[in-house]
Amino acid sequence: TLTAKDSGSIIVFASATGFAVTLPALAEGLRFDFLVRTAPTSGSHTVVTASSANNLLGNVITHPLSFGG
Repeated sequence: TLTAKDSGSIIVFASATGFAVTLPALAEGLRFDFLVRTAPTSGSHTVVTASSANNLLGNVITHPLSFGG
């Protein structure tokens, strides 16, 4: 679970086991960047809101990059 103090961070999905990241309560100016470093082989990576009333706004940028270990 992220907090407002994590705003501006890059959250890295680096596990082959999928997991969920929960965003903090909605507040003006919060920003989070997500990087999928390892595609999940079981489950899926998800980003969820702290409340079902919150909405997500963003975009997806994909790059055919390989990361060294």
